[in-house]
Amino acid sequence: MLISLIAGILYWGGAISYGIANPGFDERFMQKFTELKVGQLQQQGAPQAKIDGAKAEVDMMAGLFKNPVLFFLVCMMEILPVGFIVTLISAGLLRRKELLPATA
Repeated sequence: MLISLIAGILYWGGAISYGIANPGFDERFMQKFTELKVGQLQQQGAPQAKIDGAKAEVDMMAGLFKNPVLFFLVCMMEILPVGFIVTLISAGLLRRKELLPATA
């Protein structure tokens, strides 16, 4: 589990570093994401209320990513579940005596 926590922290640090190295990336990404989401809804013939709702949802998500604490938590939510599953599978496999027999 500690490895997953370290990986999450490095992932967060990399994302922050990328944002610092590429000023304006966040805004450009959210603009493109909004255009994509709206374009998909328009292609499906969604009503304007649904399109406006999608824009509001993306704006709310952009606000969450501007808060460093919430951004850190989102990064952890991306990494930790996978790390937890890998840890459980590894522990289960390593409990099997046939997998790694003891050598004397």
